[in-house]
Amino acid sequence: MGGITESPVEDYLYSILPARDPVLTEIEAEAAKRDIPIVGPVVGRVLYQLAQLGGAKTVFEMGSAIGYSTIWWARAVGEDGKVIYTDSDAKNA
Repeated sequence: MGGITESPVEDYLYSILPARDPVLTEIEAEAAKRDIPIVGPVVGRVLYQLAQLGGAKTVFEMGSAIGYSTIWWARAVGEDGKVIYTDSDAKNA
């Protein structure tokens, strides 16, 4: 954790999150190991919900690093949706 919110608020948000699948938890661990910033599971869930509520079918993501948030977006738009992402580092892309 260690975000910008107070610890009790952050603890609460994490406590109500649905369980994440192995793909997301693996990326979270790899990001922590390599010191790569990601949006994290709370923000990822908010992005997912916003896209779902808005009925998004196309998302443009500017700056993706290792694709953590891209996965959240892709899951939100579904199989018929499209996510266009960018990253200035070819290795990350």
